[in-house]
Amino acid sequence: MADRDFEASVGISHGVKVFAQAGRVVVSSGVVRLLDRAGGVIAESPVGEASAKVHRLGGGCYLTLAGTTYYLRFNIGVGARGAAALIAFRQRAKSGRMLQALLGGETERP
Repeated sequence: MADRDFEASVGISHGVKVFAQAGRVVVSSGVVRLLDRAGGVIAESPVGEASAKVHRLGGGCYLTLAGTTYYLRFNIGVGARGAAALIAFRQRAKSGRMLQALLGGETERP
């Protein structure tokens, strides 16, 4: 996995089940992987079978792998206040849009 197209620290959940608060999403060699804190694979799928959609209010995105949809919250600026919180929100949204553009999904911005 030396050539990574995308990698980010994320919280990973599906419904009420939280898989990792400090996991990672990695897109590399044509495969999307969700990893827990220790590097164990939670889920994986070929890029062609994955999709992402930005969640506009939460600063994260929905990632669908092998028919299962996970919610990813990008771990950027957690606990920030004031202007730093706004900057962190924008960075989280940008990360979501980058993943969405890489995997496909809704591309129009409001």
